[in-house]
Amino acid sequence: MLDKFIANAVSHWSRVFAVTVDPGLVRAIIQRESSGGKFSVTKEPGGRYSYGPMMVLDSTARGMGVTDPKRLAEPGLGIWYGVRHLAELLQRFQGDVERAVSAYNTGPARANRSGAGTFPNQTYVDAVMGFYRSFRGAAFPALAGIALVA
Repeated sequence: MLDKFIANAVSHWSRVFAVTVDPGLVRAIIQRESSGGKFSVTKEPGGRYSYGPMMVLDSTARGMGVTDPKRLAEPGLGIWYGVRHLAELLQRFQGDVERAVSAYNTGPARANRSGAGTFPNQTYVDAVMGFYRSFRGAAFPALAGIALVA
């Protein structure tokens, strides 16, 4: 079921932002953020909330024009805006997947490598990249025939 939502969002936002959003990367973020879509709401520090399979932060959703972030708990809508956010980050960081993943979790301003080449949220980045390696190139039936823009 999630694959269809991923396919639609990846196809659309890859074209809009002229980046390649790999469906395997989206799946990896979903796996890390919500245990593969099992959870749809998380309370965050400071009284904020994240919603949907990709756990989009309420303030991030509002920044994308979502008036009721709670609606992102609906899988299709949550993936739509999660992929949009990811595509924006991939564009901003010129396709640097690890930096985009770090920014997805900690915000763009904090997604900088240290002198040692690590991110402040390196454990998160490592987890997503591990899932990504296992999902990259995997067959997602709903994605057959989807052309991605590079």
